Amino acid sequence: MQTDQEMSADLMNEEIREYRQCKVCLSKELGIVFLPCAHMATCPDCAPQLTNCPICRSNFTAYVRAFLPK
Repeated sequence: MQTDQEMSADLMNEEIREYRQCKVCLSKELGIVFLPCAHMATCPDCAPQLTNCPICRSNFTAYVRAFLPK
């Protein structure tokens, strides 16, 4: 049986996983920042298929690869 502290840590880990998850495919890790809005919302595989930022829906002029620390 898990303690309250262990359950809290598990919940926090799940939230971090969801935060780092691609907002399009929902399976891969984030890795693209859209410019000029600066939202980090997709994985490198999903970004080329888009013309608008999936967060704010604005047209982006470019996107750059970003790396999150492990």
